[in-house]
Amino acid sequence: MKTIMVTGCLGTIGIFTVNKLLSKGYEVIGVDNCSTNPYQRITEINQSSNFHFVNNRIYDNKKDSILEKTFENYHIDAIIHLASRVGVAESFYLYREYIDSNITFTMELLTNAVKHNIKRFVFASSSSVYGDNEVPSHEDLVPNPASLYGVSKYMCELLLKQYHDNFGLETIALRYYNTFAPIKYYGYKTVVTLFSNKILNDEPITIYNMGRQRRQYIHVDNVVHANILALETQNEQCFGQAFNVTVDEPPIDLLELVELLYKYLNKKPNYILKEEKSPGDIDLFWGSTEKAKKYLGYSVQVPMIEGIKQYCDYVMNNHV
Repeated sequence: MKTIMVTGCLGTIGIFTVNKLLSKGYEVIGVDNCSTNPYQRITEINQSSNFHFVNNRIYDNKKDSILEKTFENYHIDAIIHLASRVGVAESFYLYREYIDSNITFTMELLTNAVKHNIKRFVFASSSSVYGDNEVPSHEDLVPNPASLYGVSKYMCELLLKQYHDNFGLETIALRYYNTFAPIKYYGYKTVVTLFSNKILNDEPITIYNMGRQRRQYIHVDNVVHANILALETQNEQCFGQAFNVTVDEPPIDLLELVELLYKYLNKKPNYILKEEKSPGDIDLFWGSTEKAKKYLGYSVQVPMIEGIKQYCDYVMNNHV
């Protein structure tokens, strides 16, 4: 039985990834510092003697740190690194937190991976590395991040490449697009979950940039599928590489998304349009899946519009 460390295990993608790993017979070491999501979210993880939780401060480089002891106490075969500060606008103001949480902690994990002879390192990157770029964006483009969040993710990708080239670590970076999931959210919410919550509570929605910004919205099943493929692939051409994780459908504008949410949630539209844009906001994110399909064997598990409807059905039935 292989042992996988999953950082950010109480995050939305973390929970669904851990449950998939447990269902496939892996032993999972879940690491989280409970800063964004409360410990009570652990009830979303399927009960199993193969799951072990480690409550860790996001960055602690002391020799006797909880993280260091975890690497010493378990024979870990691979790391799926999902822990991260997430947010475009706030990254400009909380730059120290983003540097520590996203860059420094990744470096700490990479160092331990080499020290403890861990073979595989899968990293949760982001479409934010592209910034204002050619679309559909493909992985050969030069990244042009428009926020410190995007910069931090791209910096981590560069670190992964260094550890692959210099130490032979089998690194794979996955550039997630706007992900949502059928689960109760705490703290940070993606636009699908945030707007759904407001709509169900009959609160008006403020839409910036007149709702012109266009995005692909990704059901979590697609992300988990990519995580498992990256963990299990034997294709050496994948190592040291980055891959988009998105859907095949073209992006929709934010106003169209909002109209869909009102429709599927059976609510009358109630929103305010404003011209101004948030710092670091990009008008268009649109990713190609061709490289992920060719090398990882990726395929879309849940299409975009179907996933949005599934989410709306979930929140109406579960009152979250």
